[in-house]
Amino acid sequence: MPADRFTELRRVLPADRFTEIAYEDVTDPAAQTRRLLAFCGLTLNPRCLSFHENAAPVATAGSVQVRQPLHASSVGRWRRYGEGLEPMRAILPGRRTEA
Repeated sequence: MPADRFTELRRVLPADRFTEIAYEDVTDPAAQTRRLLAFCGLTLNPRCLSFHENAAPVATAGSVQVRQPLHASSVGRWRRYGEGLEPMRAILPGRRTEA
């Protein structure tokens, strides 16, 4: 979703109807899973933390990825392109760029 759409959602939706999880925050998947479930009013089922062990069929392009646990190997990968991304960062105020 484009950044301006998120800005619009933040503006028009009540705070209890919309939440965001930054990619960089998923370095602690258990904490973010608990936070998302709490936001939705759901209790933690231990299977939520081991989703990658679910043997149910997956028919999407990400079928290999859903069989892997969340990981942080791509966090900060943008830095290698940082200089080239500078013009875009200038027009997207408020976007997180640290991590």
